[in-house]
Amino acid sequence: MKRFILFSLILFFSFIALNSQEMESIKNWFLAHTRFLSDDITEGRGPGSKGIEIAGKYIASFMEYLGLKPAFNGSYFQWLETRGSKIIPEKFEIETQKGSLKLDFFKDYVMTSNHGEKEVLLESAPVVFVGYGIKAEEYKWDDYKGVDVKGKILLFLVNDPPSDDPKFFDGKGMTYYGRWTYKFEEAERRGAVGALIIHITEKAGYGWDVVQNSWSGEQIFRKDTENKNLKFNGWITRGVAEKLFESCGTNLLEMMKRAESRKFKPIPLPLRVNVHFKNEEREIETANIAGIVEGKSKKDEYIVFSAHYDHLGLKPDYPGEDKIFNGALDNASGVACALIVAKLLMEDPPERSVIIFIPTLEEAGLDGTKYFVKNPPVPREKILLNINVDSMNIWGIVNDFVLRGIEYYDLKGVSERLSSKLGVKIKPDPNPEFGSFFRSDHFPFAVEGIPAVSVSAGNEFVGKPSDYSDKIIWDYISKHYHKPSDELRDDWDLDSVVQEINFVYKLTREFVDSDVKPEIKPLTQLYYWSKVLRDLP
Repeated sequence: MKRFILFSLILFFSFIALNSQEMESIKNWFLAHTRFLSDDITEGRGPGSKGIEIAGKYIASFMEYLGLKPAFNGSYFQWLETRGSKIIPEKFEIETQKGSLKLDFFKDYVMTSNHGEKEVLLESAPVVFVGYGIKAEEYKWDDYKGVDVKGKILLFLVNDPPSDDPKFFDGKGMTYYGRWTYKFEEAERRGAVGALIIHITEKAGYGWDVVQNSWSGEQIFRKDTENKNLKFNGWITRGVAEKLFESCGTNLLEMMKRAESRKFKPIPLPLRVNVHFKNEEREIETANIAGIVEGKSKKDEYIVFSAHYDHLGLKPDYPGEDKIFNGALDNASGVACALIVAKLLMEDPPERSVIIFIPTLEEAGLDGTKYFVKNPPVPREKILLNINVDSMNIWGIVNDFVLRGIEYYDLKGVSERLSSKLGVKIKPDPNPEFGSFFRSDHFPFAVEGIPAVSVSAGNEFVGKPSDYSDKIIWDYISKHYHKPSDELRDDWDLDSVVQEINFVYKLTREFVDSDVKPEIKPLTQLYYWSKVLRDLP
């Protein structure tokens, strides 16, 4: 009985100001948007495909229908010059002290190239194990120790050095230094010709199949981000790494242990790598999409509401019958939410303006949003906040919501007021070890000094056991994340979707209808990451 009463109260507060007709309307709009955007006709919304062009026209047409102002000089589209690159592997052979080890693409390794060459041939390239590949002044940590790695292939461990101390690499949380993007950026800065991360499922937070699906097939790069030094970067399996270290007279666990120390120094390995691959390239255009809900009294101040619309596309070489990665949850559902929020805002115009921003190239390292924040449609200093959604809650009503990044900002009491109004808790990421703060489109805003949070349901599901959240996360990651099976299903809980849409809409209104200007807290980890990243294109 107590559980039923709690559930009823959560429902009452969560849907406050929504009557049954409005709730049904939101469900219908959500289903309509998500169903179309994740239909096979959009071909998984891979950048450069006919499918993503169809999806983009659908989104822009709905913005026009609502009456949003085009954000880019009369257009809803911000075009990016990009190129598609598909690796055709010829040879990946590693000479060890115990003989030659030939690796099979997809099974043993995956890689891509943003170097621009149509063919790459490296013979007898030396290999250096650089631990976690991190240089972080604030932690007095340097995995390179002044060693020149120019012309070498670097071998990394995934993630950060393990820690329980919140003051040392954020304890159990992941820092940006643990992300693959940072490791490859650092390898390029230091003149390496190749970079390989050792995949370890429990440290990465996802299985090898996720890496395979994300890093095989055509990869998309912005032309202005071409590497000058790094000819390839990618991943190898744990099994391959174990064989390599055993051939060197040691083992993976020993090398992992050595890498956990501040005293660690780069270790040249008695290995030589022979790599030969061709690069099938094509020039493509893909676009960010944005429309503006113009404010009334403060129309020259902006909140950006974002949700990416790209996904992994159609992969003809993928095993099995279904080769379309529909991306229904990731992130057709988030785009549906953004379009519904736009509709609600147009029906009751806010005081400040809101840019409904639907970026491309999120799956390509957030490159669409990186371009947007460097080339915004309005003065950057007029953008006060970014609110981002990436994959909606389809698993049940919650009594808590997460604002990833909230710990880095002073939101001037907004979260406390909203929590009281809606009867839900608002808290930071309960699973910081997954590094989600760095993995979606709010992060480039944060790097540029614009307060940014990503919203998701928390882990307190009403009427469910305490381990329910962990179970559904791992079930989704293992069965559907970055797989063709991420499709719209009848078992999605639409009440929980409406609850989240109502929450993000109310959160947006708290900022657009007030004088609140979020501020960045000084000397947090965000300060150091921003220093590392701000000069990158």
